[in-house]
Formats: sequence, C-alpha cells, structure tokens
Amino acid sequence: MNISKKEEENVMTMLLSTDKDNATIAFAAIEAFDFNTDNIGYLIYFFKFSKFSLNDWELHSPKSCSKLRKFVEVDKPLTYAKAINLMIDFKTSKDAIELTLNRHVKELTQMLQSMGYPTEKMVIDIKFKEK
Repeated sequence: MNISKKEEENVMTMLLSTDKDNATIAFAAIEAFDFNTDNIGYLIYFFKFSKFSLNDWELHSPKSCSKLRKFVEVDKPLTYAKAINLMIDFKTSKDAIELTLNRHVKELTQMLQSMGYPTEKMVIDIKFKEK
C-alpha cells in the first residue's frame, strides 16, 4: 500500500497523540505502507518527528524499522539537515520534503515564541526549490 499526503498527516497526528491506542494504530498503518526509494521520505519524516525511540520502532513497527535502517543511520541523532539531505539524495517525493520543512518551521516558530519573539506578527515560509 502506498501513502498519500492526507494519510501521512493522519498517521503523524496519531503518532503525536497522547492516546496510546492512536500510536498503536499509527504503527500498524506504517507497517502496511510499502516504502521504497520514491516514498522513503515519509518514513524518515515519521521517524524524525514522532516522539518514539528506536526501541519503540523496533517493537511496534519492525518491518518499517528494518527498512529505515537501510536508508538512515538510526543509531545516530537524525538532524533536520540530515533528514532533508537524505530525502534529496534518494530523490524522494517533493511532498515528503515539504512536509518535513513545514514541520521544522512549525517547531522553529514554537521555539521562537517561547523565547518571546512576536511570532503572531511573523510569517516563516520555506519552499523546496526544484532544479
């Protein structure tokens, strides 16, 4: 089964939920997706932004974790730059790259807000420039 942008958004919402049942459903959905070099960016995105450890991934999503290990050095911290560069290197979907950039902007905005920046008066917009 392939993943769409809408499905990705739903899975990420479940991964970030405080409800453990949502996480269980999200991991089951991730296991059902057919990740390949075209859409591995979504799996990198899930791994980067979920609140789960590598042990959780190995326990709840072993097939996907195994696939992830083929593309990412999961035993090392996965930085934003590394995640984006991997997606670009593997020529993954533009949607996955833009979702990662947007999530990064969202977290950056929250950090700036916590530091007292007037984020309600700011617009931070990052787009992926295609060659």
